[in-house]
Amino acid sequence: MASKLPRKSGSDDVLPPDEYPYKIERYLVAGEDPKEFDRLVTYVFQHFQPRNYIEHVAMTDFIYAQWELNRLRRLAPAAFIAARPFVVSKLNGVPEDRFCDSSFVLGDFDEDLNHLAAAGHNEDALNAQALLMFGSTFESFDKRAAVLEMRRDNAWDRLERWRTAQQTIDNVK
Repeated sequence: MASKLPRKSGSDDVLPPDEYPYKIERYLVAGEDPKEFDRLVTYVFQHFQPRNYIEHVAMTDFIYAQWELNRLRRLAPAAFIAARPFVVSKLNGVPEDRFCDSSFVLGDFDEDLNHLAAAGHNEDALNAQALLMFGSTFESFDKRAAVLEMRRDNAWDRLERWRTAQQTIDNVK
């Protein structure tokens, strides 16, 4: 059975690991699981089975874009939670420049959340307020996701175009 590891163009030699364009340590941030990244790499290489260095580079671009897109999708919901102390402060009338006086800083945050919930401010209302307050930030998440989706899809397209061109050349020979 042929190895699914990348090979040097025009050669049956598998690329040595130090020649791989993929370097895991450059793409993980604190809290990310290297095993999860390796699973993505394994899945992509098993599915696309790059046959040479150029195809390997295209799939590496695909992997990095997909990994960052996964990260962004994971962090977007966390942004709502991160915004909550500022939302609670605003709803409690604390001026933006006096966040230091907020219940979050003073240690009464959970109590203020309970009071706001009793007044009808459920999680959806708090999340909606976060969108109103930090709309440009959430819009940046969407724009970045669109760019990453394009990069990922372009990498896939490059691989398909490369293979189609190679097949055409091989058929002419």
